[in-house]
Amino acid sequence: MLSPEAAGLRDDFAAEVEHSLRPGEDLDGSEDWGAKLVGNMVRVAGLIHVAWQVEDWQDPWAESISGQSMKTAINFGRALIPHVHRVFDEMDVIPEVHVARYVLRRITTYEGDEPLTKRELHRRCQNSKEIRRVDDLDKPLRLLEAHKYIRRTQRDSTGGRNPSPIIELNPHVRDRSDTSDRSRDELHEELAQALDQAVAGALEESK
Repeated sequence: MLSPEAAGLRDDFAAEVEHSLRPGEDLDGSEDWGAKLVGNMVRVAGLIHVAWQVEDWQDPWAESISGQSMKTAINFGRALIPHVHRVFDEMDVIPEVHVARYVLRRITTYEGDEPLTKRELHRRCQNSKEIRRVDDLDKPLRLLEAHKYIRRTQRDSTGGRNPSPIIELNPHVRDRSDTSDRSRDELHEELAQALDQAVAGALEESK
């Protein structure tokens, strides 16, 4: 059973995750995984509780799951989110991510003298069957902006039709879409190390 403190922390985390599932937020495009996050972290809290009780030679069933156990599990869940983005990015299984990666490649390879506008970006993306109209860029651009790959700035109108927004690439972004020179074993090892760091970080924050 969850203690009252643990139940309150779970409910707060559930509200946080629910907000993150909205369009443009951190779990947009990872809905299936995100929808299971709270339930899975409750299970992790139970495992942490059992481990800590056994470590102290206590009966795991005699006490409710503490707020501390739930807090540790929640910290772990939060730490997993950026790694899930990386895994899904490498797997390229989410249609929204696939389109966003295509758009990002069109942005990173732009070498024009003038700032890249949304209208020009649409012209560069016309080979994609997913992007037929300028408005079809809205969702991939929103996803890229939410994850700090780009920034959109609106120009002042000088009369006539509204000027096309400018797409600015984050200078720290490198297009990692081509991983052909890296083996799957290397990627798996990197993700395993990141997972170890996430666990350690969650435990450290809960002390």
